[in-house]
Amino acid sequence: MESKCAIRLVEEGQFVHVLRIFNSNIKGTMKVGFALSIVKGIGLRLAHILLKVARIDPTKRAGELTQDEVNRLNEIVSDPKGTT
Repeated sequence: MESKCAIRLVEEGQFVHVLRIFNSNIKGTMKVGFALSIVKGIGLRLAHILLKVARIDPTKRAGELTQDEVNRLNEIVSDPKGTT
């Protein structure tokens, strides 16, 4: 199932230079925690909590995220209590 909130643009091998998550363009060169804090409503602390819950390495660059990891972040943000 494709996520409507995550679109990959300008792919080059495995690295994505521009990642679109939650209606925000994120530079692929930024570390994931700082990149998520660009999204409106997600601060640095919440971004690191999301990474911990999604089991994503916080030292990873945003452009290195797999589609599965982006989908996990999307699921957590859309349903933080995990009721579904």
